[in-house]
Amino acid sequence: PSSSGENALVTLRNEYAFKVLQAMRKDINASMEYIIVIKKPEKREISWRVDFTPEPKDKVDCKIRIDLETMQEISQGKLDPQAAFLSGKIRMEGNITAALALTLIMDKVRKRFET
Repeated sequence: PSSSGENALVTLRNEYAFKVLQAMRKDINASMEYIIVIKKPEKREISWRVDFTPEPKDKVDCKIRIDLETMQEISQGKLDPQAAFLSGKIRMEGNITAALALTLIMDKVRKRFET
């Protein structure tokens, strides 16, 4: 049986994927792995890969570690991704420039959906 955390993650992932793919995809030439930490009812991690490269690669350019609650706050516009990173709520390794480019695109997407 699925937990409410998993259901929320699936919904969030689907919304996120749609928004990102509809945005300026050509601006990012990188692949990223999201490691989502679900804390309740039991702590576990789920990961997925987002690939913006013409040819998929075996190794991702950037890994982003974030808990589900923080990701929901960011996607709802309640928390700025850069503030979350600076406060340690998001951890990254690898090509940080690619992650920053994605943040800029997500800001543009969020603004489009707000109007």
